[in-house]
Amino acid sequence: MKIWGLRISRWIFALFYLFAGVMRLIHSGTAAPFANPEAEALNSALRDAQFVDPLLAVSLILGSILMLFHRTAPLGIVILAPLILVFSLFHATLNGTAWFGALTLAYFLLLAWAYRSAFVTLWSYGLPPNNSFKPTPLRGAA
Repeated sequence: MKIWGLRISRWIFALFYLFAGVMRLIHSGTAAPFANPEAEALNSALRDAQFVDPLLAVSLILGSILMLFHRTAPLGIVILAPLILVFSLFHATLNGTAWFGALTLAYFLLLAWAYRSAFVTLWSYGLPPNNSFKPTPLRGAA
């Protein structure tokens, strides 16, 4: 049951952000204005740059598709991590919906924690793998 719970929660998260990425790609530049003027100013500045929305949409789509599959879920988590952090901070500081930012970040961190063993190589790069250790023979041993 534990595996199915992780699988279903991963699929829900991935499908939500896949939908968000597709909608951002299709409706680029036509989003409803935010109630907060600072949030709207940031959103319009990013939209006016004309490369952020497509880049954001492609990153969301790619990361979400990778999260749909168990084997590639860690790579999807790595791709989505900066986006989720910025989204969460945006909701916490500018949009006034801190609860949504906190909930999204907590959900994402729980998924990342479930796949934490896949990230060990990110901080142990350059160390020999455990299975390649060959002890040196003792002095005097034949």
